[in-house]
Amino acid sequence: MPITERSWPGSVSLEAGAGVLDGFGGLGPSLSPVLRFAYAIPFGVLACATLSGPTLAREIHTAAGSATTRQEFGLLEIAYPYRLGRSAALLTSVGLGIYHLQVQGSALRPYGGGSPQLWSALLDVGMGGAFRTSERSAIVLDVHALTTQRQALVAFANGETRRSGRPIGLVTLGLWTAF
Repeated sequence: MPITERSWPGSVSLEAGAGVLDGFGGLGPSLSPVLRFAYAIPFGVLACATLSGPTLAREIHTAAGSATTRQEFGLLEIAYPYRLGRSAALLTSVGLGIYHLQVQGSALRPYGGGSPQLWSALLDVGMGGAFRTSERSAIVLDVHALTTQRQALVAFANGETRRSGRPIGLVTLGLWTAF
């Protein structure tokens, strides 16, 4: 079937890629794998499930010690692809999910380190673009703003603090394949 006649992105699709999370609160950027499953439902809307993580450990150094952070999240989303001709589309999405942040602290003597965790509800709004590379695949670049219900504070003995972000920015680049 020619590229112009095939239903796109297809009734079932998978996106695999990499994302960069940055909480803008001092934890810094972190690289993460991202998987997104999509199923076409009526009216051209996609029901999606997105999983990200764990991020590559991000280390924060201060004069009083250091902390390593790891993040992951899962989302259920509704997305709408706005087709722009035969080989491109804009995507908008909104979703709800769960966010997990784990911190491993290492303090200089005489202070002690801790290992707190944060679990929180997560809200997501995203926008991106897809460029069709073949009848069944596309390259996708998207940007998301994530916000958590709860926020973590990473405090060091010398008074320095870092916060998990509100919002958390996420930029992903992936390959989208239809089945």
